[in-house]
Amino acid sequence: MMAAADSFHGIEAETASDEGYSEPSIQTSYVTSIASDIRRGIEENGRTYPAFGKHQYGLPVDEREQERNDLNHCKYFLALDHKLFLAPIVDEPEAILDLGAGSGIWAIDMADSYPSAIVLGVDLAPVQPSWVPSNCQFEIDDVENDWLYRKNHFDFIHGRELFMAIRDWDRLIQQAFDHLKPGGSLELAQAVPDPSSDDNTLPQDSAYCQITEIFYEIGDKFGSSGHAP
Repeated sequence: MMAAADSFHGIEAETASDEGYSEPSIQTSYVTSIASDIRRGIEENGRTYPAFGKHQYGLPVDEREQERNDLNHCKYFLALDHKLFLAPIVDEPEAILDLGAGSGIWAIDMADSYPSAIVLGVDLAPVQPSWVPSNCQFEIDDVENDWLYRKNHFDFIHGRELFMAIRDWDRLIQQAFDHLKPGGSLELAQAVPDPSSDDNTLPQDSAYCQITEIFYEIGDKFGSSGHAP
């Protein structure tokens, strides 16, 4: 990690580290306890959920979920014809933000692909690897809170598979545009669970269709519609 990535917040750092997370500058039992709780998460029904965030998040953040996230990354890479994104960006971007970074695989690949850029991945849970490219950094944050980054700063903001994670899409998109440089790009991608078959052989009362409806119902109860944005 390059500590210079703190320039996202308007702070120029003087030191550098090889790890994706920096150590807290203030060491107290209170801070340590909070950090431990966030890293440990919440155990429920054999799965681990994030302990940090403005709202309850509907999906786990444990190792099984990160394996699914990595598989999703491979799915998108194939679907996008071996591209990491489709948005038009400058040849040498300087600042890239990944919303809901998950396992961190997209941010890491972007950092490798664009050494000119500092790539910042943000997520509710610290599940990303510690050893990352020198131009990649991860932060624990809730993207539905007020963004503390400098405005007009990012060349590219990316968000993928934020299903059941966002309550106020209008506000999220407005914050993204406020923090993009003039001419910068925002790209959001989501695989919508809408099962169907070309020959109508998938009955609507199948278990597959029913579990999809249950996911939508869960999202509505959370206040995070699966049909948005």
